[in-house]
Amino acid sequence: MAKAEEVAKKLIKLGIPLNVEKVYGRRIFASLKMKHLVRFAEAMFKDLGARLSFISPVDKGLELEVVYHFDVGGVLVNVKVAIPKRLNKLPSLVSVYKAAEWMEREIHDLMGIEFEGN
Repeated sequence: MAKAEEVAKKLIKLGIPLNVEKVYGRRIFASLKMKHLVRFAEAMFKDLGARLSFISPVDKGLELEVVYHFDVGGVLVNVKVAIPKRLNKLPSLVSVYKAAEWMEREIHDLMGIEFEGN
């Protein structure tokens, strides 16, 4: 089983601008800009063998936040992507993770977020 500190180092080595905010136990909390989302997901899948466990939407008032939950060898990587409510769009991860299709559709129904490409 991978350790969170080891996985955090691997995330940084991916070369994608990611803000690792907290690492403890078997969890990593990070944030990412929307423009890097698909490239990050591709690297998580191809380079780290990550599994997309779940996608959670959060209404933060003036913005929406979508949290992507990945499993990398038993380490849970939670990556937040903030979007302004007026924009209300994110790129879909269906091209990388087929399982994202239904999660994104449920989030669209619940929060109205459009996932471009799904």
